[in-house]
Amino acid sequence: MGNPTDSSMAKPAAMLPSTESCRDSELQLSPEWANDPRNPVNWSLARQWSIIFLLWGANTVASICSTAFEPALPFVMDDFGSHSSSLSAFTISIYLVGYCFGPLLVAPVCELYGRVVALYPGFVVYLAALAICGSSHSIAVFIVFPAWSGRDVYDQWCYFWPIVGGYIAETIGWRWIFWISIAFLRIFMIGCLLILQETYPPILLARHQSGSNTEKPASSQLFLRACTRPLRFIFRSRLILLFTLYTSILNSYLYILLSTLGTTFQTVYNFSTGSSGLAYLGMMTGFLLSQITLGVFSDLYANQQARRRADTKLKPEDRLPPLILGAVLLPAMYSYIPVQIYVVDVYPLHTASATGAMSIIRSAISAVVPLGADPLYARLGYGWGYTLLAGLALPFIAFGVILVRWGERISDEGGCY
Repeated sequence: MGNPTDSSMAKPAAMLPSTESCRDSELQLSPEWANDPRNPVNWSLARQWSIIFLLWGANTVASICSTAFEPALPFVMDDFGSHSSSLSAFTISIYLVGYCFGPLLVAPVCELYGRVVALYPGFVVYLAALAICGSSHSIAVFIVFPAWSGRDVYDQWCYFWPIVGGYIAETIGWRWIFWISIAFLRIFMIGCLLILQETYPPILLARHQSGSNTEKPASSQLFLRACTRPLRFIFRSRLILLFTLYTSILNSYLYILLSTLGTTFQTVYNFSTGSSGLAYLGMMTGFLLSQITLGVFSDLYANQQARRRADTKLKPEDRLPPLILGAVLLPAMYSYIPVQIYVVDVYPLHTASATGAMSIIRSAISAVVPLGADPLYARLGYGWGYTLLAGLALPFIAFGVILVRWGERISDEGGCY
């Protein structure tokens, strides 16, 4: 990026030029800004943890409707007069469709204008989608509008909500899952409005140097370039492509479980709607344990590797070894979190575009693959069906080894995005 006194850094954030996606690109902040109270690093711990809690809470509540009503799907499908197993699974995976298109708009807005600007419209759209789904009387409406509220499944609490959702549907009706979600999400949205402020470094640095809290509108050419950046990552970055393929199989398998596990226990083991949600306790426990152990192991290993080097600097590749264990045992956090951290480290200024590029393909694949789960089980049975899925995942062990061993060389071949 150069010295902070350069003219390029003095421009408003919206006019920041595209930067090369290299691992050494860092914001060179002046000592004055480093000690400025407006710098998020200098905010009080109470304020920092308040922001973390609000974003975690909003994300957790947003995950309710993408998973909570799976045990209630028989009630939902009966209300709409449909008994298609594939359509039933699609009501869960349809949430991923929003991730196929959202990054093309959200990522450039985040990088040109900041994270907060993109967050609040997302709240409004999501609340509207929940309200329409909760009051819908058509299966078409119920399927279409969740696509506007795209959700992913890498939150351990995603696997807690089916337990709650099953009992809610059994007692007061499945539509209350949406009404309760709206109530809690509004609370977190109000909290974000009162407390949340911009934290994206280029935006804050530009405001600091210009003495203004607003940015000039980006030119149409710059905005178009930012909108197409996720696509350039897809077609020009082999690193992003490899990581996308690696995480797509994981995401697909998770959505197969999310869209069939509860109803499988109802039909095969005669669980009630409420108790079938308990089948997700194992997944929730696994997510929670892997998240805790991954954090400890990742930090210990990365710091140990850094101490072995002369400059004692962490490298993005130090976060990748858990991928091998993740490929063998398929604990989601051991595969997903290292990938996310690695991409953030390699593309620090274009994190939104890089992770958005991954989500476009991953979500498209994951939205479609679960549709074949019920036909697969009907033909092979649950035992051989899961065995076949496990066999298809075996080649991804090699993917994990390749990414750990040669990830640095692959990422060094990236160009300007």
